[in-house]
Formats: sequence, C-alpha cells, structure tokens
Amino acid sequence: MGQTILGGALTSIFAGVFLMFCNVAFLNQFGILFITTIVASFLSSVVFFPSVLYIFGPDEKQGNLKEWANIIKRKLTISKVNSVKIHL
Repeated sequence: MGQTILGGALTSIFAGVFLMFCNVAFLNQFGILFITTIVASFLSSVVFFPSVLYIFGPDEKQGNLKEWANIIKRKLTISKVNSVKIHL
C-alpha cells in the first residue's frame, strides 16, 4: 500500500515540477501549491494517520469481523422472534 501511495505522490510531484517552470505566473503558483498539497497529503497519510491509528486504534474485539457477524446474527434472530404476531 505504501508503494502505491509513494508512486502516486511522485508522479504528481513531477507534474507539479513542470508547472513550476512555466512563464505564466498562474501556472507557476499552481505548481507550487500542487506540490505543497501532495507533499502534505503524502506525509499525513504515511506518517500522521498510521500514528493516530496506532494510538486510538481498535482495542480487544473492535475490528474483528467475526464478532460483528455474530452481533448482527443475534440482532436478526431477536428481531425475527419479536416480529412474530399471533392473529386470532
């Protein structure tokens, strides 16, 4: 996953570098903004976000798909039992 993020960031940065060498002021400024945005996004997705997930990430059974499936099954069986009505 990190390789694809790095590859996407590098190709976008190379595109921004070519914009920086344009003679048109708008394209030059856009290239700088583009590169700054890509670098900030790359750093936040590779450094900041995993750190936050490590600190505040799932505990015990959170994120366990088998546990979620069991909870859903229990709720479905309870709702089926409660929805049965006797008509006289």
